[in-house]
Amino acid sequence: MKHKRGQVSIFIIGGVILILIVGIYFALRGSEASDIESVIGESQEQEIGVVPVSVFAQQCIEQTLEEGFYWIGFHGGYLYLDSMNLGLGDYSTSYLYYEGNTFLPAYQTIEDDLTLFLSDQIGSCFNNFSDFPDYEITGNIESLDLIFAEEEVVYHVMYPFEIRKGSSVQTVSDFSGELDIRFSYIYDTVRGLLQRSVDVAPYLIDFDYLESRNLNSTTVAYENNSIVYVIIDSESKIDNEPYTFVYAAKVDPEYVISREDISLRIQNGTVYADMSG
Repeated sequence: MKHKRGQVSIFIIGGVILILIVGIYFALRGSEASDIESVIGESQEQEIGVVPVSVFAQQCIEQTLEEGFYWIGFHGGYLYLDSMNLGLGDYSTSYLYYEGNTFLPAYQTIEDDLTLFLSDQIGSCFNNFSDFPDYEITGNIESLDLIFAEEEVVYHVMYPFEIRKGSSVQTVSDFSGELDIRFSYIYDTVRGLLQRSVDVAPYLIDFDYLESRNLNSTTVAYENNSIVYVIIDSESKIDNEPYTFVYAAKVDPEYVISREDISLRIQNGTVYADMSG
């Protein structure tokens, strides 16, 4: 009987040990699961911080580029005007034809101007990331690459951001997208018009050529023996308004009657010549 009681005791002790081992195992598994959930939670919190900032930055980059292209259109291809420009009331445009010479900017000049504009102006959109008070966000633009496709402008911006919250740090850097602007199509059209100004006559506009390009246009005789060309593309949009490209041509006085009492106003794709006096 003692032998049997001993066996029962061994079985009981063995069972207790087994229960303890199983309990410890599941306790450890529970602890590991809790740790994993904690890590996942922290990761999700980090991603929650990164994604809204990335989306916000993308929107600001696109908005600023659109603003840059808006002024490029009204300035005759130049974002920053030099001294060879014509005042049109509330704004000015460039002379792309001046007494026999043409001055259409190269694509590289346009891209360089937009890079500088993006660097200078995007801060007003970011507004010190005041929409994200829980994060410390820093960054600087490194490069802007543009592809002037026929139906759109494709952009790729390298703009590394460091997003910090407590001891967690995340970075985002690549921003790409498309602008609904047929800039190369308009650019090629203007180049064709300028070539016709050189080859034929600066005061004539080839409406058949413009019609074949499916673009609307207006010409206005202006002061200083100038003709202002306004080209509007209803298939290109900025803020849902047709894209407008304006430039001036300086011609011989015998070809144009100067008007010094006109200021141009362009609204919703329509050109208005406002008379003063």
